[in-house]
Amino acid sequence: MTKSQVQAYLFRINTSVDPLEGRSLVNLDLNGKMTYWETPAERKLRYAVFRSSFPDDDTYAQVVSDIAKAGQDWRIACQECGIEFIHAKEYDSMALLSDFGPLAQSDELRFVATYSDQGGRFIAQAFFPGEPWNRRLLLVDRSYFHLSGGAFTGRGVMRHELGHVLGFRHEQIQGIKGCALEDGNWKPLTKYDPHSVMHYFCGAGGSQALEISNLDREGLRVLYGKPPKR
Repeated sequence: MTKSQVQAYLFRINTSVDPLEGRSLVNLDLNGKMTYWETPAERKLRYAVFRSSFPDDDTYAQVVSDIAKAGQDWRIACQECGIEFIHAKEYDSMALLSDFGPLAQSDELRFVATYSDQGGRFIAQAFFPGEPWNRRLLLVDRSYFHLSGGAFTGRGVMRHELGHVLGFRHEQIQGIKGCALEDGNWKPLTKYDPHSVMHYFCGAGGSQALEISNLDREGLRVLYGKPPKR
C-alpha cells in the first residue's frame, strides 16, 4: 500500500460505522433521522486540501479548482439555503493528515480533501453529515486525473461528492432496474430523477456531465430551504 493509502485507512477506520461504499435521496442515520447541516454555522463548511498528499502541484491545483467550482454550483442552486463551501487555504500545508483532528473537533475545519491511491476502486469518495470527525475526508483516487469523455469532468465528480457531504444519497437506490441496491437508510425528497447529479450511470439514468438538475434543486430547497435551527 502507498503511504497515502495507509494514512487514509488508519485515519478513517472506525468499526462502529459502516463503510461508505455506495450511498436525490437524503441519508438517514441509524435512528431514522435525516442527516444534514441544520444550523447556519454548520452550513459554512470550511475545508482544506491536504497539499503534501498529492503527487504534484498540478493535481493539487486541479482539486482545489474543482471543489471551489462545484461548491459554488451548490451554493447557487439554493442561495437562500445558506450553504457555503469555504476553502481554508492556510491549512492546506498541514504536516500530517492527523493534524486535522483538533481542527475538526474545534470545528475550525469541517473536512479535508486528500489524495489516496486506491487503484481505481473509486474516482472519489466522500461522507455524510453526522459522520465522526475522523471519517470526514474527501478521498481522491489517481483515476480522478484520467477521466475520459468530453462531458465527464472533475468538477462534475466533485458536484456529486459534495452532494454526499450535504446529505444526499445515490438517486438510483430506489430500486431502479439495472442498478445496484444499497441499504434502506434514505428518504425521498422529490420524485425519481434520472438526471440527478447523484445518479450513477445505470438503468438508463445518469449523465456524464453530472450537473445539478431542477429536481436536485427542489430537493435541496426541501431539505435546506426551511428556517435552520439556531
